[in-house]
Amino acid sequence: MWLARHTEEKTMPILEKVVKTMKEAYPEGAANGVYTIGYCFGGKYVLKLAATDDIKAGAFAHGTQGFDCYRMLKVKTYWVLAQAHW
Repeated sequence: MWLARHTEEKTMPILEKVVKTMKEAYPEGAANGVYTIGYCFGGKYVLKLAATDDIKAGAFAHGTQGFDCYRMLKVKTYWVLAQAHW
C-alpha cells in the first residue's frame, strides 16, 4: 500500500527538483558535483539519477527494484547488495 502511493511518476519530479534547488542554492558546492545515497526504496532512485547528468556519483545499499537500468548509468555508482539480490 505504501509503495503504491510512492510511484516513480510522483517521486522522480521531487528528486529532480531537490537536485536542481541544491545546485542553485549552493553553486560553489555543486560545482564539485551532487552526490546521492539511497537505502532500500531510495536505491532505485539513486540508479535513476545516475542515468542522468544531474549527479556526479551515487551509492546505495539494499536497493529494491530497478536493477535493469544499470546499462544506462552515466556516473559512477557504489552498490552494496546481499547475495539474494542476484
